[in-house]
Amino acid sequence: MSTSQTKIIKVGVVGVGHLGRHHARNLSSLKGVKLVGIFDTDKAKAQEIRRCAQDATYW
Repeated sequence: MSTSQTKIIKVGVVGVGHLGRHHARNLSSLKGVKLVGIFDTDKAKAQEIRRCAQDATYW
């Protein structure tokens, strides 16, 4: 598959505690993956982790 035909996988992270923050960081750096959403019950924590992916929505 050529670069122009590569599909982008859209993912979200639910819970950005100790492991979730690493998942968000790692997913946002993978080629072919777009981090589109971040959710945590602590909105401030979700906003903080959102810096990994400027396009991601947070709740």
